[in-house]
Amino acid sequence: MLLWAQGNTLDVGVVDGMRPVLVRSVVLGEPVLNHNEPSPGLLREVVLSAAAASEAGVHVGSAWVGGFGSEVLAGPVGEALDCPCMPMNPTGIPGAAEGVVISPASAKAVALAVAGASGWGPGSLNLRTGDFSLEGTRGLLRERSRYFAAVLGLVAALLVGNAVVKYLGLKADRDAVVADLRAFSAELLGKEREDFDGVLKQVKSLTEEDVRIFPRWTAVDTLNRIIGAVMAMGRVEGSGGDQEGGAPETGGERAYKAELESVRIEPRTASLRGEADSIETLDALVARLKTDPCFQDVVTESTERIQFERHQGWQRFSIRMNVDCTPKEAQKKPQKPAVEGRAQKG
Repeated sequence: MLLWAQGNTLDVGVVDGMRPVLVRSVVLGEPVLNHNEPSPGLLREVVLSAAAASEAGVHVGSAWVGGFGSEVLAGPVGEALDCPCMPMNPTGIPGAAEGVVISPASAKAVALAVAGASGWGPGSLNLRTGDFSLEGTRGLLRERSRYFAAVLGLVAALLVGNAVVKYLGLKADRDAVVADLRAFSAELLGKEREDFDGVLKQVKSLTEEDVRIFPRWTAVDTLNRIIGAVMAMGRVEGSGGDQEGGAPETGGERAYKAELESVRIEPRTASLRGEADSIETLDALVARLKTDPCFQDVVTESTERIQFERHQGWQRFSIRMNVDCTPKEAQKKPQKPAVEGRAQKG
């Protein structure tokens, strides 16, 4: 075995007579010498190279080591190989010209040339054959069959678990939907049912007056009707400026004859407070509200003449009324038996 170690590189050549057996060039992760001691990586690569040569049928009987610190490396390398190891002086090689020194780059070039000339390329170490084979010459799949079987078993278990979880989730969703359908049918039809098609068919058979999802009127609708009645009173005639019996102009426009201060709307009643320029306007507003089909029992609760405020001489009023926008024919129509349960429950 011929070794050239310098810096963090190691070039190895093993020959049997004139026949090259192994050629390796290794870059170590550390210097070959560290505090005048050989690095563990260098000794490991030397042992692996000897093992690769042994796999090829060649036993390393002697070694030569060259490069910087070869005198220090010779002893530990010989102990690692269990054979004689001597420092190599290139000028002492038989046939070499006197005074010629081979650099590390030249040694690597010679090693690569020898490997190319051999026809089979650089040496390699196959730990899956020979003495380093774990279980003979079996293939990877056969050698690792237990590992792959465990992995496949784990994957299968995960897939089965995922399917079970999805099934349980779908079942829970179905139970939740059925529970909602029962509650909906009990509230709408007066009887719990789980047949979706049957419930849908029965709901479609009901008329608009039997079941209504959205309310017939809202507070916004009531407020729009009240504002419409107030605006129908018209605007105050005359020029701008504060004056008794009239309102000042604002921005070039005349004020309305009736103004709202507050409106309170409840599900079945409504009350409003405001000011009117005269008692005639107030009477006209009350009459207008009475003509609206949604307002019943319109009552003027109080009136008061304004003495000192902006609308001096106007009438401050308070009106209360009932609100019901349900058509009269719908109120007279009897309910179907299918919704009796919902009506009684409400």
